[in-house]
Amino acid sequence: MTADTLSMLAGGLLSLIFTFAPGLKGWYASLGGVAKRVIMFALVSAIGAGSFYLACAGLGPVFRLALTCDESGIAGLLRAIALAVAFNQSTYLISQHGREKVPPAGLER
Repeated sequence: MTADTLSMLAGGLLSLIFTFAPGLKGWYASLGGVAKRVIMFALVSAIGAGSFYLACAGLGPVFRLALTCDESGIAGLLRAIALAVAFNQSTYLISQHGREKVPPAGLER
């Protein structure tokens, strides 16, 4: 499994958890748009950093991570985080279809 795939799956799963999980759903829905994006970016970045840590700790092969602990690994990590954030936000918008109207970025009230 590549870091890109793992990060995208984690990003989508995070979005679904915060959209549908009892307890988190109400709390997350009460937040403003900017706060939601910051929280998701922080969580997705933490997952990416965790993947990089596993690679640097020599545990990459155990989890089948195709991520190395060098400059190219950092570049791959940044790409994976960007993909995860995009997948996270896409999943959120799709999961909200029919539930509430989500304004485009920058148009929150």
